[in-house]
Amino acid sequence: MAVMKATEINDILNLTADTARNDAFTRLILLVQSDACEYMNNYFADPIVYRDGDVSFEFVRGDTGVGVTADYITDTEARLSSVGFSTAFEYDIVVEGGGGYNAGIHHVVDLTTKGGKFTLDSTGTLYPVDMDGMQNYVGGCRISLVGWPQGIKPYIAQMVWHRYDKPKPSGAISERIDDYSVTYAGSYAYPSEAVAGLNKWRKAVLV
Repeated sequence: MAVMKATEINDILNLTADTARNDAFTRLILLVQSDACEYMNNYFADPIVYRDGDVSFEFVRGDTGVGVTADYITDTEARLSSVGFSTAFEYDIVVEGGGGYNAGIHHVVDLTTKGGKFTLDSTGTLYPVDMDGMQNYVGGCRISLVGWPQGIKPYIAQMVWHRYDKPKPSGAISERIDDYSVTYAGSYAYPSEAVAGLNKWRKAVLV
């Protein structure tokens, strides 16, 4: 479950549904989501539903070959459901720390009823890290539920439409043509008005 669905973009921008365009929107939403979170320095980690782990997490890379298996994250202490992660529906989580390996947002399609295993919607994406022992140990990390604010959706919709409809301006941090301007957020240039709308959720970068 990304920040929003393709159908929501159609509703916000008053577009007629189109299957091919919706498929493109679905792919672009994840790219825009990543750029927006990087720009805001904010992954909307829930302050209540989270799990800190020092040696309890293992990140397992799924097999992309014969007998494809999904990526998954295990908690050897099986406390994921007890701290508030649901076993009833899909949602996003954000991984922080752990040396930066696997940091960012991941989509959970299943949490085992015992609360010990997140199954993700990705395959072959996770970097294999076993924190329960010395091999590949990279320090503790936190896994939190992501709580997307409803108010962010109009700006994300504009940014997705821009990536769908406009070529990428090259070589500039910002560019203005008459009353139209673009600004880089993450790795891509978006309408300055849309990027400015994200500022209310932007967090300071501490160095």
